[in-house]
Amino acid sequence: MRRLLAMPVLLVAAVLAQQTQHKVSAVPADWCRKPIVPGEKLTYAVRWKGIRAGTSTLEVAPKVRKYRGKECFLLMARTRSSDAISAVYEVNDIVKSLVERGSLQPLKASKRLKEGPHRARQLLFFYPDKRRIRYYRYKRNRYVLTRDHKNALFPTYDVLSVVFALRLKKLSVGKKYTIKVCTGKRICDAEFVVMERKRIRVEAGEFEAFRLGPRFKVGKGKLGAKEGLFVSEKIAEVWVDALTKRPILMRAKVPIGTAEVELVKYEFPKGDKNGR
Repeated sequence: MRRLLAMPVLLVAAVLAQQTQHKVSAVPADWCRKPIVPGEKLTYAVRWKGIRAGTSTLEVAPKVRKYRGKECFLLMARTRSSDAISAVYEVNDIVKSLVERGSLQPLKASKRLKEGPHRARQLLFFYPDKRRIRYYRYKRNRYVLTRDHKNALFPTYDVLSVVFALRLKKLSVGKKYTIKVCTGKRICDAEFVVMERKRIRVEAGEFEAFRLGPRFKVGKGKLGAKEGLFVSEKIAEVWVDALTKRPILMRAKVPIGTAEVELVKYEFPKGDKNGR
């Protein structure tokens, strides 16, 4: 009789355990559970039709920095073409963003682009208290003010920090999230619709992930090829791990077929007790 009375309790416990397991996101054992941590580095392979065309990295500098009296993270991204591709069309792009530690609101961002014969250097300064963003381009050995965005709404992110801003969102399937992004030339709305959640495998491991369908509302005209690192109308989908929203896979349309950017390696600081 005691065993019969215990059966419903055991059944309820089993159901609760199953629900709890479903809520726990699958990530590799050594994956950092914090959304952002100084010293992290993610490495991606850029592939097209099975050919490794290059490598991209996303990093957070190991040390917290002070800028305008505020503690900041330095975010960095670099994309380089492979030796074989570089022989024909070399790509070496470096993008940096200095963001407030808590909100990830950028205060300063820079781009240094080298794509074939094209060269460009750009600076962005964000002034949230003044509702202003200033965009400079490097011309004739000096930076020239090119666009002064007044009465800007905040928070507004640059093309790199928007990827990290997603980590602060609690994502749900079917929901749409809008984040303002300044490319320098313009301020646009980046919309991310959460399409589905499932386990996927990439070279770096197996993750439970959200599939995002990005869309960029720019008003008149279209986004230019040089405006955004991760802000492009060519991006078809982005997969982020469900736990921290770090990007693990991205697919983008190219003139012939689809290119993939896949997470192949990750590094987190050792001894981070709260990270794992």
